[in-house]
Amino acid sequence: EWGCVKEFRIETEVLNGWLSFVDEMYGDVAFHNSTHATDVLQAVHCCLKTGGLSKMLKPLERFAFLISAIVHDLGHDAMSNNFHKNSVSERSLLYNDQSTQEMFHCATFFAAMVQNPEINILKNLSVEEFRDFRALVIRLLLQTDMSSHFSALKDFKALQAALGTEAEKWEGHGACLMAMVLHACDISAQARPRSLAIGWAERVHMEFFAQGDREALLQLPISPLCDRTTTDVTSSQIGFIEFIVAPIWQAISVLIPDLSDEVTTNLQENLRFWKSDAAKKFFGKGFLSRPAA
Repeated sequence: EWGCVKEFRIETEVLNGWLSFVDEMYGDVAFHNSTHATDVLQAVHCCLKTGGLSKMLKPLERFAFLISAIVHDLGHDAMSNNFHKNSVSERSLLYNDQSTQEMFHCATFFAAMVQNPEINILKNLSVEEFRDFRALVIRLLLQTDMSSHFSALKDFKALQAALGTEAEKWEGHGACLMAMVLHACDISAQARPRSLAIGWAERVHMEFFAQGDREALLQLPISPLCDRTTTDVTSSQIGFIEFIVAPIWQAISVLIPDLSDEVTTNLQENLRFWKSDAAKKFFGKGFLSRPAA
């Protein structure tokens, strides 16, 4: 729909091969899988189309935005940056504990096309196009690191206050805009309809608890929200909505107002659910005691 295949001269066979590679690289894990990547891609598409974000971006920026959504968790192993740091894993050593997973996803994406030219969807870009595309993807993927959430949101709000909401005022600031929206889409599960929000919450906590079990086995400090014996799932989701998800969507909704009502409604309905007895019952001892998949 966005014309990227034609605009950037991507051959059908190359694209199909690249998509197969991406699908293979997303592992069989509870949350950070190909379905999550597809979910984030759909959210980005919705922001571009329904939200009208496309009019604020150039074609190469839209291309980088969509590809970043697809590969933002490429090769995720269901462990957090904190786990990799504490376990001194191969990934943590390679990236010096700096946004370990995000660095890995980004490097894996670009390295695969260098090592396998037959899936290089970027081979027909000009030198300048490739340089700008690569810089955008790196910027976008690194900002999906939750450790940068509050500082990035603060900077975005300051920029928004200075530029306002007119599309032409944002020319030259596409990277900042896309990075914030991609991050918002990445953590948008609780902005979805309730059935999807509950399903994603179940999956992410399954992944968290499997990590906590592994940390305990390795005698490592158990990461926040990963201890199945102490974590209150409902409270964690309430805090996640109130302090993380709602504020970021409030900030970007000023620029994509056509999505604001739906997102706000879903967040409010999901918040009511997490505060209900039904949520406490479903995510009580029975859920917490499930063995890791």
